[in-house]
Amino acid sequence: MKKGLKYLGIFVGIIVVAVAILNVVSADEKEIVIVSEQKIDAPANVVYNKVRNFKNYPSWSPFRLTDPQQKFNVTAVDGQVGSKFHWVGVQETSEGYQEIVGLEENKAVKIKCNITVPYEAKPEFNYYFTERDNNTYVRQEFKVKMDFPANIIAHLTDLRKEMRLVNEKGLSLLKKVCEEDLAKL
Repeated sequence: MKKGLKYLGIFVGIIVVAVAILNVVSADEKEIVIVSEQKIDAPANVVYNKVRNFKNYPSWSPFRLTDPQQKFNVTAVDGQVGSKFHWVGVQETSEGYQEIVGLEENKAVKIKCNITVPYEAKPEFNYYFTERDNNTYVRQEFKVKMDFPANIIAHLTDLRKEMRLVNEKGLSLLKKVCEEDLAKL
């Protein structure tokens, strides 16, 4: 009997410690913020217009690399506050839209995203443009709120690293298409 109570006490102790650790981690990681930067050899207006016009997005979207058959359409007036880029994945199970919620001419594009498949999330992408010596420095701020248990999973896996790599790939593709477009002029 004493041996059984001893094991029960150890088991309850382990559960209490595990719950305490999960509570600390879940309270700690409520929002993931990833900041990426890229220097682009093009004027700010070229880069700004590439980002704000959703018709251009497929040319620099990192998601088109893994799902080139992705279906998409743009609604409202492209490049203006309220315009939306809707997508449905073909090879990857994904669906949602991005909406422009703020613009500052040649300075900033603010986008809210609504992912509905394969999970629900509402990340934000804010792009800031600074021109110096005919180069544009792009700063992308990605933010997504994650509640329990998703924040635990993100904390225990390489999710943050994967997100950073996808964002950096997108900025690298943006650099490539902006510089190629400029070279054609």
